[in-house]
Amino acid sequence: MSTKQELILGGVAVAVMVVVSAWWYMEFEYAHAKAESELTEYLADMYPDHAIPGKQCTRRDTDGDGYISCDARVQNANGAEEKLTVECASTFFNSGCKTKSMFPVGAPAAPFTR
Repeated sequence: MSTKQELILGGVAVAVMVVVSAWWYMEFEYAHAKAESELTEYLADMYPDHAIPGKQCTRRDTDGDGYISCDARVQNANGAEEKLTVECASTFFNSGCKTKSMFPVGAPAAPFTR
């Protein structure tokens, strides 16, 4: 193998490593950081007078909808606590948080009765 071929092969190997690293970062690290940032904004907007004793988001979007599941605890001035489960944006293309659906996508609807 000539030096030129070795250089090309080395360049291809480096390019593959860069692409895999970028994919990994966007899939896990960026998505998690984005969701936690969105959760912080959501809690500040929706519960401005509440303390936030705890909050966390999962690290992966398991259903591919661009949102990551997050949990938080909010506490009012009287000390009453409420647990929240929301889904927060994890991509460049969406923002904010939404309440988690009780029914998964594709779940059958309740039968109509009269």
